Amino acid sequence: KKKSFNEDKPWKHHKDTSRISELERKRYEGVWVTNKGMYLDLVVTPLHANPQVDDPSMVAAAHAAQTTAEVDVHNLMLGAVVRDIWQRSRLSGDVLKQIWSLVDRRHDGCLEKEEFVVGMWLVDQCLYGRKLPKLVLEEVWNSLSRMNVNVVI
Repeated sequence: KKKSFNEDKPWKHHKDTSRISELERKRYEGVWVTNKGMYLDLVVTPLHANPQVDDPSMVAAAHAAQTTAEVDVHNLMLGAVVRDIWQRSRLSGDVLKQIWSLVDRRHDGCLEKEEFVVGMWLVDQCLYGRKLPKLVLEEVWNSLSRMNVNVVI
């Protein structure tokens, strides 16, 4: 016997598990807008655009410092703020670390809006009982940038 879709339990419906819906995106962006830029004035940024790196373990940090210079810091969210928001989900610290590693593309301790939105979506997916992917699909990232234009002719 085939069961019909239960509107009271949307998490049991796995049809759209590879894209972020418009309603979800708006909800996550609302959280983003209220928290972006918090405490970023306390972050020390490098003064040199091209630092000399001798230690191989610091290559990622040097690259992040270069990309930070290209990004508007007021459109970033500090990792401590993200952690505080995500911990409210009561997911384990290990799961939250995995989510962070999936969405942090710049590796500088801050998230951009798209990264934060995808991270929030992954937190919701875990709360719905779904497993974390090994890699965030390009379709998920592209679902943030799509333009929904409804034209009636």
